[in-house]
Amino acid sequence: MSSHFAQAVHRASVWVADVATALGTRDRNFARRVLRAWLHTLRDRLTVDATAKFGQQLPELLRGMYYDGWEPSRVPMRYNQAEYVQRFAAEARVEPRDVPQLAAAVTHVISEHMSPGQVSGPPSRTGPRSPSGSSLGHQRLRLRSTIGSRP
Repeated sequence: MSSHFAQAVHRASVWVADVATALGTRDRNFARRVLRAWLHTLRDRLTVDATAKFGQQLPELLRGMYYDGWEPSRVPMRYNQAEYVQRFAAEARVEPRDVPQLAAAVTHVISEHMSPGQVSGPPSRTGPRSPSGSSLGHQRLRLRSTIGSRP
């Protein structure tokens, strides 16, 4: 295995391991599914330009996961809270009631790995909130103005 590929595998593995830890599991496949669902539900709400700029911050192998199945002509998508939860739950293969906790855990890991200022701050309007007003995950992100956030 080339050293470049080994490094790419290592960087992706670190992110997935961190997600697994945040989720309280040793199941890396589960962590990867939840991370993928998080990335896809964010990606589909962003403009093409914002999607590309966010993707540049991801490790090479996770970038492939991020773009897998992307249809730029269909974005940005708008969906309400119930649609968000259903999309996330279906892709991650989890119960809808678990989505807020899972998405928040991934948001924390992503914010730890991104460049300072890339992911931060108070809740923005990139996604729906739960009925209680708590975060459902990446809507708590405020993407730098060079990326932009969805209204």
